Amino acid sequence: MMNTARSGFDRTLETIEAKIIELFGTIAEDLPAVTQAFLDGRGDMATALAQREQFVNALYRQVEELAGRELVLQAPLPPTCGSCCLYCGSRPNSSAPMTWSCSSPPTSGLPSPRT
Repeated sequence: MMNTARSGFDRTLETIEAKIIELFGTIAEDLPAVTQAFLDGRGDMATALAQREQFVNALYRQVEELAGRELVLQAPLPPTCGSCCLYCGSRPNSSAPMTWSCSSPPTSGLPSPRT
């Protein structure tokens, strides 16, 4: 039986995939209208297209945040070789190599590598 962490990861990947399909579907659906409005010089379509662009941008940010979060959660633990923290460049504590003193956690809502 699959462990709960792996099944949660798989569900998140399915969510990311569904959002990417929606994102590209929306873009593909809007492309002919955008092209025609541009060729016809129809400024009245600009407002509707701008609203759709906001939707596409929001969906893109959702995909980016989900994917970024999963990359952080699935990353191996920080190495004990003295390399620096991805977020702030701090070095691991030499007396406790797996302890990081990250002073600049990510601002995109992703969990800190310390958690």
